[in-house]
Amino acid sequence: MKKISLIGVSLCALSLAAPGALGAANPTHYRLIKTIDLPGAKGGHGDWVAYDRATDTVWVAQAPDHDVVVIDAKTNAVKKVIDGVEEGNGIVLNDRDAFLADGKGNKVVVVDKRSFAKVAELTDGGKTPDGLYWDAKAGRLWVAADDDNQLSVYEASGSGFKKVSSFKLEPNPAKDGPDVGTFVAAHDRVYQPDDNKIDVIDAKTMKIETVWDPGIKKSAKTIAYDPKTDHLIVGTTDKDVLILNAKDGSVVATVPVDGAVDQSVADSSARRAYVGDKAGHVDVIDLDQNKRISTIPSDKDMHTLTVDSENHAIYVYRDQSNKVDVFAAE
Repeated sequence: MKKISLIGVSLCALSLAAPGALGAANPTHYRLIKTIDLPGAKGGHGDWVAYDRATDTVWVAQAPDHDVVVIDAKTNAVKKVIDGVEEGNGIVLNDRDAFLADGKGNKVVVVDKRSFAKVAELTDGGKTPDGLYWDAKAGRLWVAADDDNQLSVYEASGSGFKKVSSFKLEPNPAKDGPDVGTFVAAHDRVYQPDDNKIDVIDAKTMKIETVWDPGIKKSAKTIAYDPKTDHLIVGTTDKDVLILNAKDGSVVATVPVDGAVDQSVADSSARRAYVGDKAGHVDVIDLDQNKRISTIPSDKDMHTLTVDSENHAIYVYRDQSNKVDVFAAE
């Protein structure tokens, strides 16, 4: 069996079958199936990666090149480059649109996710918009603005969006401000990390219901949700991933990792969470055992990734190298 080198780690090269043919229940091993060279002149800090099941695409906030890159998940090739996003931050998609946070442009760019035509620009959501959440039932977009420490709410109105609420997050003032949380429809709640706390926001009243303090010493980072266990997966800069009960915020488990965490994603059907670890790899967490069971090698300071929830392929954005590695479960 031929050997190939992947970022200093030797892996077995197998035939490049479709990820869906390889995806297994409860995977523990992963192999590189493709490295995608992204367009643009340089690498550098990039801040979010999102998968859209309806269009089978992966959206990459390529902040250093001032755009968002769309990858076709069927062919693992670049499908579209969306210009006009000065510094890409958070991304969320609904049935029709992609919402792209522009941290430096202080706006949310709205594009049709199929035609890629620009639909709108939301410019009054605060300074440095980042976390974006979509409430499909209410037709509402939530925008967390880092430097204003606030959450704004927009409601779909005709062919556009109108701002219906805006409020400060807790603690206020904040030291580091909000990161990217999640909206959980089953609870009708937004879970918003801010400094080392988590604000729990009632989506109906658009007010902070309570503030959880799960014992994080430094900063709470992104939050993913596992519907099977009703657990939140919370990354931290403490070199830990916390597993929290989504009902009351109690700590179910603490999973030690090797570096500061940024983006975390959950693949509930495969019972796995994948965590961007700045130590230079992806941490693979078993969602039933609540422990790290494997790592996937990457570049130091890699921090954003997503998972194809249908075929279980993992897309790891190596922002410094300006590449996306695609891994399949074995």
